[in-house]
Amino acid sequence: MRLIDADKWCMHLADLQLSNTPDERDSEDMQKEMKSNYEFIGFLIKLIEKQPTAYDMDKVTDILDDYLFEKYCVEGDSKIYEIVKEGGIDG
Repeated sequence: MRLIDADKWCMHLADLQLSNTPDERDSEDMQKEMKSNYEFIGFLIKLIEKQPTAYDMDKVTDILDDYLFEKYCVEGDSKIYEIVKEGGIDG
């Protein structure tokens, strides 16, 4: 399993949705098809937005911050946020 950025995915879908907006210059069949695509993409966006968050970066950094403070009296180590944001991948 891999995590994706659902917000970016929804933005890409919204862009696609805008490109499927019917125009009065389009044929009637094309307008129907584009309207159907537009509605389906809207459905997909809502479906993605309803999904639970699998990984909350802010929550993870808060937990790590609390743990490091309790265990080692280290507070506000900015490296924690960098590591969590990068997903542990050296880069």
